[in-house]
Amino acid sequence: MCVSLCSGCATGTPSRTAMSVEDLKYFQTDCKIAPQQIAMLNSMRRTADDQLLSLSGWTGQDRRINWLINWHILELRDYC
Repeated sequence: MCVSLCSGCATGTPSRTAMSVEDLKYFQTDCKIAPQQIAMLNSMRRTADDQLLSLSGWTGQDRRINWLINWHILELRDYC
């Protein structure tokens, strides 16, 4: 029964591995390639399923990663 309940979680496409918090702190924005950087950052965003089913989600690290991703995307959008 547990297998049938959890089988829906594994059907989606897994998100790309997110950068660490330290990597995101030192991420350098480049206005020449802003659309590519925005696409890359969006692909690294941690989903709700990722956060629910991982240790980093339970500790709050995934929220911090998503916050930093949002901050960099806003910076690219507003200043480039």
